[in-house]
Amino acid sequence: MGALKYYARMIIGKDARDLDGLWRSLYHAMAMRNAGGADMRVLSAVNMAQLDLLGQATGLPLYRLLGGRTRPRVRVYNTTTDYWAINEMKMGPDTTRIVDFLLKRGITAMKIYPFSAPDHYLSNAALDRGLGWIKDIRDRAGMKMDICVDCWGRFDLPSALRIAKALEPHGIMYLEDAMLMNNARAYARLARETSVPICMSETLATRYEYREYFELEAADVIMYDLSWCGGPSSQAHLRHGRHLLPALLAPHLRRPAALSQLRPPLHGPPELPHHGEQLLEVHPPVPLLRRSRPGAQGRPRHAARNARHRR
Repeated sequence: MGALKYYARMIIGKDARDLDGLWRSLYHAMAMRNAGGADMRVLSAVNMAQLDLLGQATGLPLYRLLGGRTRPRVRVYNTTTDYWAINEMKMGPDTTRIVDFLLKRGITAMKIYPFSAPDHYLSNAALDRGLGWIKDIRDRAGMKMDICVDCWGRFDLPSALRIAKALEPHGIMYLEDAMLMNNARAYARLARETSVPICMSETLATRYEYREYFELEAADVIMYDLSWCGGPSSQAHLRHGRHLLPALLAPHLRRPAALSQLRPPLHGPPELPHHGEQLLEVHPPVPLLRRSRPGAQGRPRHAARNARHRR
């Protein structure tokens, strides 16, 4: 709230329809103070509010204002963690039960966090333990279940390379956040040396941070969050910039404000009018899930949710 109050002087009295002008003014003020964190959340929220007002003024859904739909449906996958568990089930001891639960509901893709290690280095034992989750899913479902792997930026380049090579025989959809997203050249090397698709995550913001990854061909999947990247106007820049690097788009939508930008709202089988996305990671609350208590290891970044999957 403090950041929003600080920038209010630049917002109050401005025409909400001047999307790009206000975005540039706010971003410049933020960049001169090392843009990111709360500042970028403010910029994203203001941009979403402007578009919401524009949609109300024109009587049009936002996907029309942003270019219209390119396909009638978007694929949605489940993110599975211990913090937001499916009916108290945990990956590892309950992997096969989780897979059965998802497949019975038509969900044929899931993202998991199988690898963890101290000091950014992955031991052989930790690597083998994580691969056990992958093998359990494949043994249970074969190739009916697509698997995304997120490492939450825990590892150095040598460990990331070992993980990617170990995943190659298992038909992984993508590897996300194998390292922190602070070295595009390291990611470019990782992408060159593995056949596993590499995902650049929602921890980046605006086209300025994504640009070097595009130029170095450092990723195969582009992820962003509307409430973190600078809002839908910034997202539009990323969609256009991504043509420099033909890649899958997989938005990360965790905040209710970002979900409200979709028309119709996401509930039940998603048939979302959208404008370029090919895969969608969503964290909406659903009645089938009960929140489990956080463990001693601390919270993962993502909260697992069950969202119905449709091709």
